[in-house]
Amino acid sequence: LYDTYNKKGLEIISVTNEGEKTVQAFVKAHRMTFPVGIDDGDKTMTTYGIESIPTAFLIDRTGKVVWEGHTMALTEKEVEKALGSIKRL
Repeated sequence: LYDTYNKKGLEIISVTNEGEKTVQAFVKAHRMTFPVGIDDGDKTMTTYGIESIPTAFLIDRTGKVVWEGHTMALTEKEVEKALGSIKRL
């Protein structure tokens, strides 16, 4: 999704609470081309009220969450719908 929609304004940032070595190996194995951060102390999970992993959010340029759900439910159709609802600045 990132490679397809980044040109249209979609940014993806992945956040995990796993250790750095585990994350580096996963990123390399899956050829992830977007930023991956490590949530030290689960601060991000607490801030966004994340109770299960994986959880995905689409957040517009104003910081409004326009989609939330399980990562596997994030389809191209959902991304297109969310991108269509985002006002261009």
